[in-house]
Parts: sequence; C-alpha cells; structure tokens
Amino acid sequence: MDERHPPDLTAPGILTADCGSAEVTLTLFSDEDGSELAARTFDTDSVTGGESEDFPFGREVRPQEGSVRGVDCGSRDPFLNDREFLFVSFVEEVDGTEVNGFGVVDESGTLTALSPSQDTGDFTLLSDYTSPHLDHEENRIVFVERKGDAVDGTVHGLDLGSGEITRIGECETHCHKITLPPGAGGPFFGLATRRIVVDPESGLAAASYGAYDSSVFLFDPDSEYGGSDGFPTFSHTTGKLANVIGEVAHMFEGPSLLVENDELTVVEFTAEDLTADGAVGDDLGSRTLVPPSERTNTSPQPSPDGTEIVFLSETESGEASWYRVPFDGSTEPERISDVPAEHLGSTIVAWQ
Repeated sequence: MDERHPPDLTAPGILTADCGSAEVTLTLFSDEDGSELAARTFDTDSVTGGESEDFPFGREVRPQEGSVRGVDCGSRDPFLNDREFLFVSFVEEVDGTEVNGFGVVDESGTLTALSPSQDTGDFTLLSDYTSPHLDHEENRIVFVERKGDAVDGTVHGLDLGSGEITRIGECETHCHKITLPPGAGGPFFGLATRRIVVDPESGLAAASYGAYDSSVFLFDPDSEYGGSDGFPTFSHTTGKLANVIGEVAHMFEGPSLLVENDELTVVEFTAEDLTADGAVGDDLGSRTLVPPSERTNTSPQPSPDGTEIVFLSETESGEASWYRVPFDGSTEPERISDVPAEHLGSTIVAWQ
C-alpha cells in the first residue's frame, strides 16, 4: 500500500469491517487474490469534538466518555463520503440532562454532531434523537425525535447535502423499532425482527424473526395488515412463514430472496404466494448455492452486477476463506483466498 496517498476505499474489491467495541477498521481486499488494497481505522474511544467542512451544517459536541459507537456496523454500510467518515451515535449532556444524538467521526478522531442542536431554558423539554439510520439511496439520515420520557415521537429525515430536516411521520408506540430496510425507500416498523429486506420493484418484503435460529417470513407491506402509524410494519403475525431458517440477506429482482445460512438458500416467491391460506411451505421455488458441509458460511454480498455472491466461510477449527459463487447456482463456490489472521472476525460490508 502506498502510504503517500490516502487509502481509496471506493475502488473495486471486497470491503470488510472489523467492528470492535472502540475501533472500527475498514479494509479493502482484491476480489481476485485477496491481497489488501487499502485500510482505514476509526477510534471511537479517543474522539474530540469539531466541525467538518464536509458537513457545514454540523456542530461541535462533547460526548459523554465511552458513549460514541458505530451505528449498524457489520450489518450494513455505516460509512459516508467515499468512506472517509464513520456514522456514530453518542450521548451528550445538555443543561445537566443526558440526551442521545448522532454524527460522524473521521480517521483523525474528530467527531462532528449532525443531530440538531437543542433549545435550552428553564422549562424547555429536551429532545432525544434515537434510532438513527443511514439511507444511502436518498442521501439522508432517518431518525426519531422523542421529547423527555414520551413513548411517542416524530420520524425525521436529515438531508446530508443541505442539512435540511423533513418530517416523515409520527410513531405512537414502538418508536425504538423504526428501521430502514435496503430497497424500501423509507422507514419500517420492525416489530420483533432481526432484519428486513425489500424488493424495490414489487414492494414485497422478507424478515427474519426469532432470538436464536431465525425463521424467515414473507410479507406484503401494502396489505391491510401491514401498516402502523402510517409506516409499513412487520410482526410474526403479519407474514407467511417460509419454512426456511436463516437471516434474510438480500432481495433480488423477481423477487428472489437470498437467505444467510450455511447453504446460502435462495427463495423465489410472488404476491400470490402471500395471499394463500396458511404458511408458505415447500412449494416455493428454492435452491442452495453452497453444498452441505461442516463449514459455517456468513456475510454474503452480491457483486456489483448482481450475478455472483461473495461470502465468508469458516471451518470448525477457526480458519476462514473468502469464496465466490454464481447467483444462478450454475457452478460450485470458488475459493478466492484465505482471510488474514488479523482480520478473522471481520464481516463483508460490500462487494464493489
């Protein structure tokens, strides 16, 4: 790596994130031979407040010690502006009261708050800015504003270009369950879910539900049972059980659902499947991309053109490698390279 130039983390390759409790390391590897191309580390324990030229609407903040944490690291892409900033949440003190906020940290450790500043006064009720999510498709941050101890709140969108804040809607209950599924175009209520993905063409969706082995449910957010407080909603009573165990990972045109499990199951379904009585069973079109083995396969990410999947595969002894496999299942997985020992435990954020 050429140390004279800043690392280019937007170049083609496999992007991984090691999401430790204090440090987040982003590393780009070649998708041909696994060689390291670029890396950047964000230390959330040693931040100092400042203002960034990239976000002129931001403000300086003094966060509570130990309160700065990466948002959604490992499960989605928590990086902004050519991956030079890490999206974080924090706690700050305003007039003696601790309130939640969000912002960005750069590689030097400078924290810029993007959550709105607070109006203060003897009888002012302070706001908590919770459940922040990056919406890369709309270049905004979606978050919930709650006053004091209220359970209800207002869902807002913060434009990352202008800093303008727009009201999206109100949430009366379960405001902490607001989530932003890929492809949805807006926020969802994810009641008791681990993950939701949406097909942007048909609007059909899938969710993982369960504390341990996740069951996969398919649902239509526009159905009569799918709305709450004006937002699409999922709970296990509003979807069709798909008879597949694993984490929903990605939705492809069709729709075709990729499920993260050891065999990387692909489930194909239609709106008609969701209107039938009872659970959705084995009659769905499904196939697997990885042969059965003793290996654990995780972190599947689609190639830029959507024709292949890259994933992390680990043996029972803890050795790990990256593999690629065609999404149509036409050939068996091809090994790219071993994962370097210092990057064991990292997740694949994107194949770009």
